[in-house]
Amino acid sequence: MSVSPRALLPATVTVGLALWAPGPAAAQDTEPVRNLDIELLRPTFSYRSIPGLDTPDIGEEGQLRMGLLAQFERDPLVLYEFENELGGVVGNRATMQLGVSWDFFERAGVRLTLPVNSNFGSTVPDLDADTAGLGDIGAGIRFLALRTGGFQVGVRADMLFPSNFPRNAWLGEADIRPLVGLLVRQDIGRFSALLDTGATIRSAIDTEQDFKLGSELSITPGLMYEVSPDFLNVYADGFIRGGFTNLFQGGAENPIETVLGAQLFPKENILVDVGAGRGWNEGYGTTDFRIFGGLTYTFMKKEEPPPIEPEPIVEAYEIPEENVEQLVQEVQVWEEGQLARVENDQIVIREPIQFYLDTTEILPESMPTLRYVANLLNTKAEIAHVQIEGHASEEGSYEYNYELSTRRAQKIWEELIKAGVHPDRLSFKGMGEVVPLKMGEDEESLSANRRVEFDIIKQYGPLDIIPDYPDEILLPWNGQRHRVNQATIGAALPDQPEGHQIIEEVPSGDIFQQELEDDADQGGVLPDAPQGEAPGGALPEPERKGTIETGAPADEPSGDGAALPPADEPSD
Repeated sequence: MSVSPRALLPATVTVGLALWAPGPAAAQDTEPVRNLDIELLRPTFSYRSIPGLDTPDIGEEGQLRMGLLAQFERDPLVLYEFENELGGVVGNRATMQLGVSWDFFERAGVRLTLPVNSNFGSTVPDLDADTAGLGDIGAGIRFLALRTGGFQVGVRADMLFPSNFPRNAWLGEADIRPLVGLLVRQDIGRFSALLDTGATIRSAIDTEQDFKLGSELSITPGLMYEVSPDFLNVYADGFIRGGFTNLFQGGAENPIETVLGAQLFPKENILVDVGAGRGWNEGYGTTDFRIFGGLTYTFMKKEEPPPIEPEPIVEAYEIPEENVEQLVQEVQVWEEGQLARVENDQIVIREPIQFYLDTTEILPESMPTLRYVANLLNTKAEIAHVQIEGHASEEGSYEYNYELSTRRAQKIWEELIKAGVHPDRLSFKGMGEVVPLKMGEDEESLSANRRVEFDIIKQYGPLDIIPDYPDEILLPWNGQRHRVNQATIGAALPDQPEGHQIIEEVPSGDIFQQELEDDADQGGVLPDAPQGEAPGGALPEPERKGTIETGAPADEPSGDGAALPPADEPSD
């Protein structure tokens, strides 16, 4: 550690001075001080953790992970005297930390870590311990105590065992050290705020100088950003320690170091960590610089294929010739220019709504479909309420996919309201990834699962009274005044010349169109088929075998693919 970039704390006589300075007391008390664990960055290999910072997240029950983290550290232990650097006690250090973690319960997991260290390049001959050996083994357990939305809280408890060998070589300490701590995580969109804080209980190590090492408080905050879901994350975290006897008052007992890193997921069960860091004061374990790289492998559960059920025996059935024509008519096909239609309890769209990647911004080529759906609702008042349901594929986390699907459904809700549909006829919700259309990890299946559905959850019958909505509303998201389109059962197509209406296909299969004269008593509307009188004097629509798509503007295709006739030309 050099003095100039880390002169944030007053440097006096710090690590190792009691051993190097003359005097019988120092000469007799060297060995306990050399038994010092100087490692700041310890991986846990826990689910969704980053090197040196644990999280409360617990993976799938029974999930097992194994990993390793390799580091190179420059000057993690330096001898100072009155702000003058005398040399590196541990000039260079290479470490390899191996670990395993197991989430044995849906809210609990355990882990074990084993460090192997190599110290070399010391420039203080009286204090050097250039050697390679085993560090202190760590074992721990963590519990997820609270999870609500993107907020999680957990607790952890660890033990560090004095397994270092050889002894007196800056590889570990002489006593068992328990650690207890609190874990917090808050996910906000692609950002995650992390906090790992706790206390280490340690027997006092007194050098009889300015460096007294004992129990200490550790605070490790972090921030992660999901650049590409399930592929690339970047993060920053800081390691802050403070000895209880000299809490955050400077000296070697209070190291501070920051780290920047990235996580890459080349496969679902493989995690690659890379990063670098540096210290900001003369605290023990801080470095001029450190670089690290790691690999974590997750053992995935093999899903057993469902049992093969015998194919049902289907008896041949000959369709009577008189029913063939009716069955053919009932098969719905997309007409030219038809972008949406009603099928049972859904509004089915011809092409899926497309968004820009990981946003709620709708692609321009999908806007005509939304306008078509709005026109359909504005001319079919019998559709009382439609629920817009957003779905996502399984590439991201459950929390991220739920939030994205909800925000996209809300965006479509807003667009339909801006197109004149009253808000009382619409609602939205997100379902994340839990209701897939297709199972599989191929792009075809994933693409099919990214979708928006329009579910009709209420329809008015012939005897129901249709609400009279106000002509204007205040948009919920900005308070601006906006006009609402009024629609009634049996309404004519928008911009249709008064006294004209195109009649859709009727059950008999005959297609006809009729020009009507304006009639004050009938309101210019021809009933579809006599099935009982409905409110307002209009008769209810017949059961459909085809679908009429009314409500398209005059410059857009109607349901049968033809543009509406100009106002001065009668329809055929």
